[in-house]
Amino acid sequence: VALISFVSIPISLLAAAATLSALGLSLSTMALAGLAIALGEVVDDAVVDIENIGRRLRENSAAARPEPPLRVILRASIEVRSAVVFATFCVAIAFIPVLALGGVAGRLFAPLGIAYVAAILASLAVALTLTPALAAILLAGRDARAMRDPPITALRPAYTRALAASRRAAPVLFGLGLIAIVIAAASLPLLSPRFLPSFRENNVIIHDRAAPGTSLATMLTVGQRTMDILAHSKLVADAVMHVGRATLSNDHSTVNDQEFDVTLSKAGNRAPRRSDAALMKAVGDIDGLAWWSNSFLTERIDESLSGVTAPIKISVFGPKLSAVDRDARRIAAAIGALRGVTDASVAAPATVPALMIHLDRRAMLRNGVTATTALDAMRTAYAGRTVGHLYKGMLTEPIVLTMTPALRRDPRAIAALPVAGADGALVPFGRIASIHQGTEAARILHQDGRRVQDVTVQAAPDQAAQVLGEIRTRIRKLGLAAGDYVTYGGTAVAGNAARRSLLIHGAMALAGIIALLSLALGDARAVALLIATLPVGLAGGIAAVWIVLGGHLSLGAMVGLVTLFGITLRNGLLLLIHTRRLVREEGEAWTPETARRAASERLPAILITATVTALGLLLLALATGSPGDAIEGPMAIVILGGLLTASASNLFLLPNAAARLLRIGPRRDDGLD
Repeated sequence: VALISFVSIPISLLAAAATLSALGLSLSTMALAGLAIALGEVVDDAVVDIENIGRRLRENSAAARPEPPLRVILRASIEVRSAVVFATFCVAIAFIPVLALGGVAGRLFAPLGIAYVAAILASLAVALTLTPALAAILLAGRDARAMRDPPITALRPAYTRALAASRRAAPVLFGLGLIAIVIAAASLPLLSPRFLPSFRENNVIIHDRAAPGTSLATMLTVGQRTMDILAHSKLVADAVMHVGRATLSNDHSTVNDQEFDVTLSKAGNRAPRRSDAALMKAVGDIDGLAWWSNSFLTERIDESLSGVTAPIKISVFGPKLSAVDRDARRIAAAIGALRGVTDASVAAPATVPALMIHLDRRAMLRNGVTATTALDAMRTAYAGRTVGHLYKGMLTEPIVLTMTPALRRDPRAIAALPVAGADGALVPFGRIASIHQGTEAARILHQDGRRVQDVTVQAAPDQAAQVLGEIRTRIRKLGLAAGDYVTYGGTAVAGNAARRSLLIHGAMALAGIIALLSLALGDARAVALLIATLPVGLAGGIAAVWIVLGGHLSLGAMVGLVTLFGITLRNGLLLLIHTRRLVREEGEAWTPETARRAASERLPAILITATVTALGLLLLALATGSPGDAIEGPMAIVILGGLLTASASNLFLLPNAAARLLRIGPRRDDGLD
């Protein structure tokens, strides 16, 4: 019996892995986490089937006229078939919200959801085909009287006594369940939503931004001072400074932006978040500069979502560039003082100091200078022009003609730049152009052919979602120029969209689950009772979010709640279906004792499901906070916390509630059975 139950595990997991391979997905850590979560249900399918087969074989051997073992095995398998099928499909539907996630969240959790659903569906197929076939091969020829009950059934007497005692204290039990539901529901709005967890990395990227037009020399001075501070910190192993922009660089930062790639030392990596805060405090005391930091992975995700290294991006669109710039500056000033906002800045500064050169067409005509000649002279003076090559053996060095560095730094030198006229005479550039210092737009951004100005917002850790709501309210009250409008992007927006998707698709999945439950139970009161007890299981998961995760509800934790919902639903549904079968198939009278017997017979399966699931997730939960476990760890903690209350609900609350509220009669010829 143990062998038959065990065989279902590798076969179901291999079938799930084959499904992932067929879909072009690899066995990533997220897919492996999905398989770990599914272990409990995989085992439960086989346990439900083989336990009923073994029980029926023992009863048959004790009968006055035993039937052929193969017929008993077939009938026993058919008895639990509908329960296993309905339970599995209800759990699969419960995971639809995870599979429906889009964007980065969908890419992260799709392998987990696919692996989970594939494993439980494969387990269903194994339970309906392979398990009875193996039972026919290995058990049909044995003396069923020699088959002993599994050791876990030794817990039944103690459980039966505890269940009887809980019946006398049923009002208290119901009250505790109601209190748990109310507290969990009331605490949900107080949780701190988070799109992604704090990734534990030993790399930190520190940014600073000076006023537009700040020279490269000034930024180098600031950078050198910062590098000296980082070099003397025990928290830092290595640091690299990036400032300016190379000719062939793929970066688009301006000269007044600067960043430092910091690798934390062993001492700094013991507590990366505290180390990051300590480094920011050490370097961020220079007036006139905006400082912020991110882990490497968080910054890459921010950039992939919005194109900027910030959790919130506000894009201002409009027909007039001046109005767009003005509205963007007003928005940045208005939200910069909000609580939780550490920096709000305009991505493309409205104006920067510039040397304004206007060619005088009449003067050019008098001196015989063409526009092409004038522009070539400027390009040669400041960008350089290759006029030849110098060969040294195998090496080739270009000969570049340009002005000296001292002259390029002097704005007045352009006026004396010689330009060739039509007759070969050299004409000073100042004679054919007016030159003065002014301001000019640093960058003119476009998106989808529309003028846009971006406002990037840096938020305190774990406050991006709350800050985004306050920003929306503040901008609505601010009022924009005619024709201007804003859009929002970044991880905060993606997190809201993911949570909204989970809620919308969760409601749709719940409707589908209720329809399946109605078909499976055939009793509206039983469906309502099962749905009403599900929040007790979720209450344990929410308590784990508060106690272990500090109230931070990441997407991983939300997926854990979805999984917990499915596990609780499955065990409760199988219990109610087994209760109904005792009355309608085995002729038991509907009494509280019948409800207790059904719970006692389902005890091994419920305990095995919870135990195997807990063992599969325990290492993930213990590894929470370590590199690579930032998403799966919170999910495992939520499921483990909820398994306690879910098991208690299915073993004590649901049987007592069923005994008091349900009325199960004999079989009816209405097609529902």
